[in-house]
Amino acid sequence: MVIFYTSVEGIEPAVFCYPYIVVNPWCFYEAVRYIEICRDRVKSILVDTGVDKLFKQLNVRDYPEWYIARYVQMVRTMVARYGNRIEIIYTIPDIPVDYEGRENLYPWNVQRTVEYIEMFRSRYIDYLRPAKPMPVVQGKKDDIMSVLDTYRRYEHLYNEFEIIGLGPTCHTKKWSALSQMILIFDRNVSRPFHSFGAHLKAIERVLKWRLRYFRSFDSSAYFWINEGGRWRKTNGRKERTPALIQYIERLRKLGIEVE
Repeated sequence: MVIFYTSVEGIEPAVFCYPYIVVNPWCFYEAVRYIEICRDRVKSILVDTGVDKLFKQLNVRDYPEWYIARYVQMVRTMVARYGNRIEIIYTIPDIPVDYEGRENLYPWNVQRTVEYIEMFRSRYIDYLRPAKPMPVVQGKKDDIMSVLDTYRRYEHLYNEFEIIGLGPTCHTKKWSALSQMILIFDRNVSRPFHSFGAHLKAIERVLKWRLRYFRSFDSSAYFWINEGGRWRKTNGRKERTPALIQYIERLRKLGIEVE
């Protein structure tokens, strides 16, 4: 069964406790508060590097050194607090190029992502146990062959990990291409994988097929509401919490793991 993860930023824990949580450096303290209140319900925590704000909004080329240090410490804090009773999976820093203006960073982004995998393998994996490291397979936006090329060239490296991530799946409106990327990746890898930010339209198509290794995906699509053809971000807990509950109901009908 495919698992759905989401950020709990703006979600009221007194109203709704969700078991599969995404945590990143930008919402860390709010996430910890949520986990503390919902501690008996939380099953798994996916720690993410927060690439959307870092690479899309702040438009930096690479992770600053201080950011990597802060990220490692954040994962370590999560392990110290919850590692003995909640599954923790953390993303090894990767370099996406599917944001506008970053397309020319391919294939440098692949090589840099591999360098981060090797750095974490040598410096941090033992330090962060029992949290599970998740290296990301990067490539071009909407280009499955670039992703497969990355995986095949570094398969020996990815095979050292229990779970891997499929990177360029966040920022596309080509739902058919995205679903094909997930399905083709599913047929070519040899271990469970997570898809970042995959849209529900693509997931619905994927679920019609027999899957081997597609383990999970995350999304915050319900953060946005369409009013008269215009999209706006949900305003605080009063809107976002019921929006998540409605989204969960849609996922439940598809047979996605949400509890």
